[in-house]
Amino acid sequence: MAPALRVSATAPASPAAEAIECDAVQRALATSARPARPSPMSASLTFWWRAMLKIRHIPERLFDVTMYTGLTLNRDIQKGVHDRFRSLPIWRPATPVTPVPGVVTAVGLLLVFCFSLSWAWTMLGIVMRSEQALMGLSMMVLFPLTFVSNVFVPPETLPGWLEAFVEVNPITILVAAMRGLMHGQAVGSEILAVLVISAGLVAVLGPLTMLVYRRTS
Repeated sequence: MAPALRVSATAPASPAAEAIECDAVQRALATSARPARPSPMSASLTFWWRAMLKIRHIPERLFDVTMYTGLTLNRDIQKGVHDRFRSLPIWRPATPVTPVPGVVTAVGLLLVFCFSLSWAWTMLGIVMRSEQALMGLSMMVLFPLTFVSNVFVPPETLPGWLEAFVEVNPITILVAAMRGLMHGQAVGSEILAVLVISAGLVAVLGPLTMLVYRRTS
């Protein structure tokens, strides 16, 4: 005959004992006062410095900063890093910012344009399923914008139908403004056009990116 199974019931803990255990856990987890919530500027600068450290180790990312913005965000989402950032008490949008004056201004103009264009890849980095898919789509967009411009050849040497596209290409306007600044030429209209394009990109893509960001969360 099989031996009878013994069933031992554990008496429920009293409320006083539960309170003591809860207090002990809280003391073990929090031995000091909780730090103050960082400001939006502080959180944004922290994530900016994180991106700069990556560029320091891989300098070529500086030449393709717009695409790598989306790739890095997509990789963080896939690996769970993004979820850990979201659990922190920080400003949420902090995660979806030479001595020659002409050169300094040209580089600043480039950074402004890159910042505005990076919103497109930030949004794609949230919605794309993998970084390989995002890389393929990015190449399809960046190659025409870069090569069908005045970066490598003067627009007047191109066929008429292609020259018309090159003249309105935002990269062409940006390059013309930067070259003019570096050579000390008057390029006020080109600079204004770049700033208007950048402001338009941020005004359109910024809210769309934040809307997609909130819906995915």
